[in-house]
Parts: sequence; C-alpha cells; structure tokens
Amino acid sequence: MLTPEIWDALISADPHRIQRGLVLLHPDDRAPAVARLLAVIEDGATHALDLRHRAATALNFFGEPRIDAWNPAMQVVPAGTFIMGSTAEDLARLREIFPAEEPDPVWQTLETPAHQVYLDDFLIGRYPITNQEYAAFIQATRRIPPPHLAPPSAPGAGEEPENPAELMPSAAKGKVGRLKARGPGGEISLPQALGNHPVSGLTHGDAQAYCAWIGRLTGLDYRLPSEAEWEKAARGTDQRLFPWGDRWDARCCHTAATGVAASLPVGLFPAGASPYAALDMAGNVEEWTVSLLAPYPGSYTGEKVPYPGSYVTRGGSYLLPGGYARCARRHTLQAQPAVIGFRLARSLPYAV
Repeated sequence: MLTPEIWDALISADPHRIQRGLVLLHPDDRAPAVARLLAVIEDGATHALDLRHRAATALNFFGEPRIDAWNPAMQVVPAGTFIMGSTAEDLARLREIFPAEEPDPVWQTLETPAHQVYLDDFLIGRYPITNQEYAAFIQATRRIPPPHLAPPSAPGAGEEPENPAELMPSAAKGKVGRLKARGPGGEISLPQALGNHPVSGLTHGDAQAYCAWIGRLTGLDYRLPSEAEWEKAARGTDQRLFPWGDRWDARCCHTAATGVAASLPVGLFPAGASPYAALDMAGNVEEWTVSLLAPYPGSYTGEKVPYPGSYVTRGGSYLLPGGYARCARRHTLQAQPAVIGFRLARSLPYAV
C-alpha cells in the first residue's frame, strides 16, 4: 500500500529517504506509485514546481518510464510552410515584454527578415537527451564525457557489452546508486537523482556522435534538427513568440526567472509545450542544431555574422532571461557552452 509515510519519502528529494521508501513499497504498489508521480509532473496547473521537481527526482529510482534511449519519445511535425524569424513588430513587442533586458542589436538583426519556409514531415524529440541516455552512449563508445559527468578516477575502460540493454545505467534498470560508465576520460559518475536532467556541456561533435550511435543501434536515421525544423517544432505555424503562445509566462519554462541556477528534470513544464507537444523548447538547456549561422535570405543588415563557422543553438537556458527563450531567437556556442545540450530529429519517409 502506498501509505502517506512512503509517499512523503518518495517526494522528499533526499536519495536516502527515496531509497527507504522503495524498500517499504510493496512490489504490487510500484506501478500505482509511478502513475501518481507522473500525474503530479503532468499537472502543472495544480502542483507547484517544487513538488513536480521532487516527483521527477523520484522517477529516476523507478527506472524513469518517460525515458527510453532505444525508443526515444518523438513528436510528429507535419509537412507545410511556416514563418521563420522575427518581424520588426515582434522585436518591438520584445522590448515591451522585457523592458529590463538589453538585447544585442546584431543578434536581433540576424533574426530578420521573417520569411516563409517549407519543410517535409519530420519527427522532433519530445525531450532533450538526458544524462541517463548520454551515459549509456559513453559506456558504449568510450567517448570523453562532459566535465560534469567525469569526476577524477582511475583511467581505463571495460569491454563493450554484446547486449545493448547492458549499456543502460543503473537508473534505467530501477536500481539505486549512481549513473556509471567508463570512457577514456575516466569513470562517469553522476547522482542517480540527476538521470532525467538534460545532458549539457557538449560540443557539436558530441551531439552528432550520439545521433550516429543511436542511429546505428536502432537502424533509424536519428540526427540533429536543422535550425528551421527546430523553430517550426517550437512555434508551429502561427508565428507565436514562445512555444505556448505570445504572452510571456515564467511558469511555462526554466529560465533565470525561476531562480534555480541549475538544470531541472525534463518535462516539468507541461504548460510550456509547443504546438506539437515537444517540451523544454524554452529554457533548461540551450540546444544544438545542424545549421551553420548565416544571415537569412533577403537580409539587408550589412552586419558581419558573429562567430563565422559556428553552428546555431536555440532555446535559451536556466542561466538566461526570458527574452532568450523565444522561438525565433538565434545564438551559437558562445551563448553559454556549459549549458548546451540537444534533442533528436528524424525524417519521415511518408506523409502524415
């Protein structure tokens, strides 16, 4: 039975108390407990961010049912045209919404002119790739992990398991402990409670390598989204400023406005879903695209493109204010290298 004592332990955010709650929980009550935790996360209108955060932390100790590295949740974005970029009116509204922010005119100019783009059907990841998923990749490929996943330890790497399921960290198997793997940079070790946070601190090459790896394992053409695909997945076809609409609402995303200077578990802001039900497209971590930064067609800026040869990042982050979380906002690696992650995309071979 899921008693009040056990429930309080599960949502305590204390790994030791969560483990104790798991010990006390009867196996028949695990599924109801997971369902209740998911219900808390998915009801942002009723439950405060702190409670949603604690519920998501507990899910890591149940195997995090929302995350499946071998079958990532993907959302369909139907073929068609949309308006990409910002109009002069959009930028004027930005100054009204965020009067305290001081936008860089060069970067704002690079959002213009707004222009029509046609895209074929594609899939976009429902969530950014998480620590849990990326740890499996490091274990399999022995790629050097980002700094937050690589505390000092003895060098060396074990043999690659023949069964891909063995690559999943302990969190994915429902065990308690830490996410662990070995790569050339040493042992990855991360608190299990952070397994469902978006991975960050990645280079563009890291993100591309993950896409190639999961594509080989699944036989599917996973890749990074183009800049245009990312923007359409975030804003749909109505030129909205934010994934949820035109009105700024700090409760819909994880930016500096939340006051939490760290990543949060994916999917904590259901009210911030895009028109195609993609989550965390505003805030949490910045995201790589496959596109190189260049002026839009018809640009009359005369400005030199900053950081030539850089790949575009999108989405803003927990370190940046709300104006950086707009659907049309563009940036590069220089935005905040330590908080850049990515999400998957995939082409569809048929019309939807």
